[in-house]
Amino acid sequence: RKNVLITGCTDGTAGAAMARRFHERGCRVFATARKLKNMEALAAMDIETLELDVTDEKQIRSAVEIVHDDDASGGRLDILVNNAGYWNLMPLADQDLGEARRMFEINYFGLLAVTQAFLPLLLPPLSSTTDTKGGLVANVGSISAIVPPPYQGVYASSKAAVAALSDVLRLELAPLGVAVVHIRTGSVATRFLEVESWKLPGGSAYGSLAGMIERREHMGDVSSKAMTPDEYARRV
Repeated sequence: RKNVLITGCTDGTAGAAMARRFHERGCRVFATARKLKNMEALAAMDIETLELDVTDEKQIRSAVEIVHDDDASGGRLDILVNNAGYWNLMPLADQDLGEARRMFEINYFGLLAVTQAFLPLLLPPLSSTTDTKGGLVANVGSISAIVPPPYQGVYASSKAAVAALSDVLRLELAPLGVAVVHIRTGSVATRFLEVESWKLPGGSAYGSLAGMIERREHMGDVSSKAMTPDEYARRV
């Protein structure tokens, strides 16, 4: 059976839905999130849950060691799904740069760090023939990389960087037997799009537009058009 590790598997998200889907198909699944308590529903299904902050090098190394030493997986990984992400709603003119850097740390550099760390487990066994394929890296991107919406400039930029990274990674890992896919994701009705305690900074030129921005009227009726997490997982 195939061994799969997925980042960003907080309950109620697309990551959790993918973990369930792979589990139901008989895969050995390692579901990860920043906090174990955020994956209680997956743990109740006997899915292996690991604490993993993609910006924490120590936690990344620990996750690699756990998968490598896992008897059930044989120390190999067939599929790595880089799904962890961070999003915020803010005009670029008001965007806090620390928050912007954090978004790139999670969406871009965290993805690269996790891929680098798990690559040895994705490579074909040294004893295999040249025809034996290695694993698959699946990077969850966003349609916003192609059609960037207003007030999500940093998020869209980070996902554009992920698209470019995926294209280069595909070319670089192909000679090593590892495949790379970039999943351009549209609207999925998950907790990812929830905005808690959102407000513009004081003195913002967008003050009169705050209500419209918060309701994301520029995005249309997102809730009616969005896929459910389970539907997204089936398509992936």
